[in-house]
Amino acid sequence: MHSWHPNCCEAFVVTAESNVSHGVLDPSKCGSYVVVKNRKETWQGLEQDITNRVKPCSLYKVSATVAVSGPVHGLVEVMATLKLESQQSQTNYQFIAKYGLFL
Repeated sequence: MHSWHPNCCEAFVVTAESNVSHGVLDPSKCGSYVVVKNRKETWQGLEQDITNRVKPCSLYKVSATVAVSGPVHGLVEVMATLKLESQQSQTNYQFIAKYGLFL
């Protein structure tokens, strides 16, 4: 999880060496991945501070691979947000994209 950390939830890395399966991905075939647990709000999950790496008036492309597991039925939505923090105002979450699928 280099440069990533959990925001108000639990997260851990699964590797082929850990011999732990979480029913979604086989780390021996796909490489390591992160499991995020105990989320209570939609904005909770992994986050990364990129403040020092972005420049004004620049366009950035972001991609991610996400899997959902557990006793979930019906519509599942995966949402990407940008967390904006400023000393002069409250934290603001800017919607970027949402992907929905039925399980």
